[in-house]
Amino acid sequence: MRHDGAGAGPREATVAVVLVSVGVRRLLDDGISGPYGRFPGPVAAQAPVRTPQRVALSPEGPGGIQVYGGVAIGGFSLGGPHDGVRAVGIATGKTYWEYHGQKPAEPIGLDRATGDVYVDGNHELAKIDVRTGRILWSRPTPGYFPVEHAVVSGTGTLVVFNDLSWPDRDAGGEVTGIDPATGRTRWRSAYDCDAKDRTTAVVGGTLAMACGPTVGKVRGIDLATGEQRWSENLARLFPQKPHGDESDDFVVLDAGQSRVAITTRDGFDLLDAATGEILRRRVTKGELATAFSGGMWLSTCALGKTEGVCASDVDTGKRLWSSPFPGSPAGYSPGEPAEHGYAAVADGRVYSLSAIDTPRREVAQIVVSDLRTGKRLTYWSHDGLLRPYDSFTITDGVVVVHDGGLDRGDVALYADRPDLRRTHRLFAR
Repeated sequence: MRHDGAGAGPREATVAVVLVSVGVRRLLDDGISGPYGRFPGPVAAQAPVRTPQRVALSPEGPGGIQVYGGVAIGGFSLGGPHDGVRAVGIATGKTYWEYHGQKPAEPIGLDRATGDVYVDGNHELAKIDVRTGRILWSRPTPGYFPVEHAVVSGTGTLVVFNDLSWPDRDAGGEVTGIDPATGRTRWRSAYDCDAKDRTTAVVGGTLAMACGPTVGKVRGIDLATGEQRWSENLARLFPQKPHGDESDDFVVLDAGQSRVAITTRDGFDLLDAATGEILRRRVTKGELATAFSGGMWLSTCALGKTEGVCASDVDTGKRLWSSPFPGSPAGYSPGEPAEHGYAAVADGRVYSLSAIDTPRREVAQIVVSDLRTGKRLTYWSHDGLLRPYDSFTITDGVVVVHDGGLDRGDVALYADRPDLRRTHRLFAR
């Protein structure tokens, strides 16, 4: 008697095994593994105010690392054609979850309000819940080139940048507004400068973006629609600087009270974020404002034969306090603009980073001061080199700063945790 399907069992079993194997491989190559254990709590209740412990080191990838709670999120190499993004417990060095995507994969933005991290995996943009490791959505990356970085606004818009610079083409790129809930594109807008000349800040419902110094423009973009709200020439804001002068930096900062600050080492202008109206102008002598907080602006400044950090009243311009860097700033000569440090604000304190000359080598120092009085609380040094200000961050009780020489390319994490005597190596390649 002939039975239908007789003799097909082994073939069906083989097909089933192949399908299962393909499914597993797909999960390993382009999905999430984990989470493993409980979500790590914050490493410290506040950023260091005493002698800190270097709790972790990680290789410096193109996208840097993101810190949320007790985890650090960064890219790592899987070998072969794939890279991944890993969330690692800072205090333990243990993997919490891994995302496997097409090479290169790196975190490009973090929504601190929701705990969602955005990952670019070579033409794929994914949104991942930091606490669960769950992929909430994924979509093709806007534009042809990988996303350079993303900005998460408080108005419900994810803003991603694609730099289109290439050796045989002009600088420029595209900025795309995305609905963070669905991943759908809301709007697109072109810009005409590359990453090294572009600086941005989200203030209220406006994305302020400066393209300088060679392009020489700053404009405000409506985050809801992508429409340009206003545009201003940097030459009009800073007539003392010749157009195209590449010897200075133009930085865009949130100055509070719905104001945008456009800063250089010659001063800063405060603009209304919604209209672009110039509200106030401050002229300084070789100072670069790097942070605004509580009606004050913080800058690196020249203090006689040395440099330091200065705090001034935004409205009156009155100098409130100044604090010199300990030691002699590397490469500084009296009368030169102060350009060897950076100041950031967190937890009611000022954290300043500076390069100091010692008899043997140049080292970096971090000084912690009280925001209101300028009183020095502590300082520590490490074998680091100064990097651009955006690689010096303070979040969830952790100071993240570039560490080591250019050949090492490390990022160091510091926290008030004397009980953590071991420095964990994160994202080992």
